[in-house]
Amino acid sequence: MVGRGEACLWFTRLPLYELFETIRDVHFPQVRFRNAVRVQFAEGRRLAEFEEAGGAAVVTIHPVLNQATTPAEVFGTLWKRVLWHAREAGSAVGPRFVAICPEETFAEAWLEHHLGAWLVARDGEVEVGSKWREHWLAPRRGEPRLALARALAETELLRLRPRA
Repeated sequence: MVGRGEACLWFTRLPLYELFETIRDVHFPQVRFRNAVRVQFAEGRRLAEFEEAGGAAVVTIHPVLNQATTPAEVFGTLWKRVLWHAREAGSAVGPRFVAICPEETFAEAWLEHHLGAWLVARDGEVEVGSKWREHWLAPRRGEPRLALARALAETELLRLRPRA
């Protein structure tokens, strides 16, 4: 078990900190922190958690996502939810959230396909079940439904892109 402050090897090839900062700059410019945000993988109840204390902000990602095959859209959706909660006390669902997170459909499909057996819904929140370690290293396959969800998300992203 990885503790909150313990180092954890990153298997993802994505620049997660830069992705977090880009999303914050573009969609949540009003959310500012006194110090730089630390992004880490550590075991917790949820896929992504945000803590701020004494000016230090930490985004913790569950190790179940610490793999090279986790798409950027999954991390982007989680970052947007974390920042949404940091900005507002409300739930990250509904038309206002969909407007900034069109990739959510693909991210949810990917999570359901690859991690659905380990995710548990409790009180409207998705938590990672205790048996995730048993299946974490199992091979993962793509699926036509997943390809369709990604194509739909990319179409929505292109539609929202500002025209030059």
